[in-house]
Amino acid sequence: MPLGILKNDDSAFTPFLSATKQSAINGLGCGTGGKLFLRFSSRVWPATTTNFMTEGGYCGWAWDQSYKGGDGDKIVICYSVAELAENLDALPDDNARIAAALSDLDGMYPGTPFTNAFVEGYWKRMDDMRHTRGTYSYPTVGSYPTDGSPSARQILAEPE
Repeated sequence: MPLGILKNDDSAFTPFLSATKQSAINGLGCGTGGKLFLRFSSRVWPATTTNFMTEGGYCGWAWDQSYKGGDGDKIVICYSVAELAENLDALPDDNARIAAALSDLDGMYPGTPFTNAFVEGYWKRMDDMRHTRGTYSYPTVGSYPTDGSPSARQILAEPE
């Protein structure tokens, strides 16, 4: 069951979830987000690179679609959640969102013309996905203990 559903108390469990499981649910972050789909005329990033992660900015975490074959190696999907998604939403339109993400990607590989190879793209908020509540989970302080005890994600994955 998606964390967004569990955090919103949209389901009832009989018997109730254990305190350990409920603590793990409460301990992970969960926020709305979306995906920015970008198509390029050619692959301008290194062939060995399939994931991109930016710190700050707008792009967030992105990956190419090369595993799907065909023209998949010319498509990048940027996953933006929480504050990054809010930053993208605050921009006036998709053109501004795309320009901001392309600037992030251009900055990762100096001299690499993501902007010049860009063909088309669009921003898709995930809020309308009832089955996930449009949310993505993310780690928070303490959700990955340093003492060797299970992480909040590991606890959630264990049978109840």
